[in-house]
Amino acid sequence: MTNKISQYTRNRYKMEATSSSSAGAGSVITVNLPSGGGIIDLASFKWVINDASAVKSGSTTGTYYAKLPNNVQSLISRVDVFCNGVAINQAFAEYNSGFQMLKLIRGTQDRDQSFDKCVQNSALTDDLASDTNKRFVMCDWLGLIGGETSTRFLDTSLVGTIQIRITLAGNEVLVPAYNFNGNLSYSARDPADIPSTDNGTVQGASLSYSVKDFYFTIDTVSLDPMYQMMLREQIARNGMLEVNFLAYYSFLKDGITASADTMNWSLSTQSLQKVYCAWRDKDYQLASHLATDLTTLGAIGRSYVPNFNTFQNFENGSDWRGQLTLNSVSYPQYALTTPEACADCAYAIDRVGMNATGNLIGSLDAYKGALFVWPFRFDHPSGGCMSRGEDVGLMSGANTQGTNAAMAIRTSGHTATNRSAYVLCQTQGTLLIGAGQAVSVRN
Repeated sequence: MTNKISQYTRNRYKMEATSSSSAGAGSVITVNLPSGGGIIDLASFKWVINDASAVKSGSTTGTYYAKLPNNVQSLISRVDVFCNGVAINQAFAEYNSGFQMLKLIRGTQDRDQSFDKCVQNSALTDDLASDTNKRFVMCDWLGLIGGETSTRFLDTSLVGTIQIRITLAGNEVLVPAYNFNGNLSYSARDPADIPSTDNGTVQGASLSYSVKDFYFTIDTVSLDPMYQMMLREQIARNGMLEVNFLAYYSFLKDGITASADTMNWSLSTQSLQKVYCAWRDKDYQLASHLATDLTTLGAIGRSYVPNFNTFQNFENGSDWRGQLTLNSVSYPQYALTTPEACADCAYAIDRVGMNATGNLIGSLDAYKGALFVWPFRFDHPSGGCMSRGEDVGLMSGANTQGTNAAMAIRTSGHTATNRSAYVLCQTQGTLLIGAGQAVSVRN
C-alpha cells in the first residue's frame, strides 16, 4: 500500500522589505509574509543578501581591513514576530549571541565547513581586503520563523498577516584584520596601534557595515481543500488550534570579578526545556576588537572566532565548578566540572551513543577558551531512549507558571578576570488560533 497526497502543489515567493532595501548598524527591517490564504513552510524562510560590505575608516599606522563576522546571523540583535498585530515571541537580547551558543552544540563540522561556509558565512574570509559585495542567504532562524514548531506548515488564512521585524546589530560584531608582512592576521596589530591600556582593540580603527539589495523568500504549498476545511472544523469543535513553538529568553550580568559568583534570575513559563550559560570578557562589546585564534587552542574547523562571540568559563587551572538551582533545588545534586559540562553539550540535545553526530567544539582547550556553552535540560527525550534533536510537539519541561521560578547559577574556580555572563532559556510557547483569525499566545 502506498501513501498519496492529492492536489499538492508548491511554489516560492519573494517578499521585499516594507522599509528601505539598504540598512546598517541599528536599522530595523520589516517584512510581511504572504497572507493570501496559502499554507507557508516555516522552515523555508530565507533572507537573501546580494551586497553585504564592511568598511574600515579612521587613522592607523598599520594596514587593516574590515571583516564581516562568521555566521550571517551575527548581524542580527533582535527578531520580533507578529500575527495580526499580536506579538508572538518575546524578543530576547542579543539574538546573535543566543544563535551562536546554540549552533556550537546543535551544529556539525561537516555542515559548518560546507553549506554554511558557502551561503551563511560560517568562517571569516582570508583575503587581504575588506569584505565588500558579499552575497549570503540566511537560512537558519530561531523560534517560530525557524520552523521550531509542532507543525512545519501554517495556514495563513487562519492567522492573518505575519510580520517580522529584524533589528540589526551594532558595529561591535565586526572584526579587524591586519596586513602583517603580506599575510592576513586576525590576532596581530602594529605596535603603534595598541592602546596605552591594552583592551584588545586596534587604536584609531573604526569599522562599519551595510547590507543592500536584499529580499526575503518563503515556500508555500497547496493541498486538497478538504485539509483547510478540517482545520476550521477543529476550531469550531474545540474553540481553537494549538501550535507549539520554541521561545527564548536571555539574561545578562556584567562586572563579575570574583572567583566565585551567583547569578540570579526568574522566569514564568509553561515549559522550561533547557538553560544555556556562558561568560565573555567585559570588553566583548568593544568595536574594532581582535578575534580569538582557535588554532592555538587545538580546535578544528574554524580558525578564528570574533571577540563578540568568544564564550569562555575563565577557569583557574582545573578548579572550575558549577551548579544550577531552580526554586532551591540543585541541578545536578553536586557541582560539576568543565569536562562534565562539555559532555552535557551532547547529552542535552540527545546526541547520545557512538553513532551520534558531533558538534563544533573541537578540543577541551577550545571549549574552555572560546567555545564554551554550559547546558542544562529539564525536558524528556521524545520518541524513545535513542531519540535525536528537539521535538516541539512534546511538552515535558518544567512548569514554572504561578511560581515565577527563582533560578541561579553558582560557580567557583574562575580567574579574577572582569567578565559578563549570558544565560539563554529555551522554553515552549503555544500559538492559539481561534475563529475569525483570532490569535493569542500562551507562554
